[in-house]
Amino acid sequence: ITSWNDMNDDVDASIKTVRDMASALRLEVDSRRRKVDEALGSLRGELRTLDEKVDTNAVNIQNYADANHSSLSQQIDARAQHARDLEEQLGRHGETHIAMHNKMDANKEDHETRTNKLEALLQKQDEDLHKEINERVDGVERHHSNVSKETA
Repeated sequence: ITSWNDMNDDVDASIKTVRDMASALRLEVDSRRRKVDEALGSLRGELRTLDEKVDTNAVNIQNYADANHSSLSQQIDARAQHARDLEEQLGRHGETHIAMHNKMDANKEDHETRTNKLEALLQKQDEDLHKEINERVDGVERHHSNVSKETA
């Protein structure tokens, strides 16, 4: 019995030791679990903050890109309209130049026609004047010749 009691005492001491170790482990696990829960809570909060920042930055970047795209589209449309206006103006200038050249050609032809007519008229007038002067000179020579014959 004594040995039984001694063994019982040894078993009780071992059980008490195991119970104390289990209790200490339970306390340590609970402490570590609280620390892990606190760390995970902190990480979740930081992750939520980072997600919000990422979402905010994504929205800001999208808004910035949309604004730039809109601005560039407006500028491209304005430049395209300006190019169309310049092409239209160029077309009008081309038509004006063609009209001016046609008018100048017509004026040149009219001027050449007038000059040729005037030249022909002056040529005829010159011939008529030469003819008249020659007739007068012939008349004066005849008269002079008749007067010379009469006086001789």
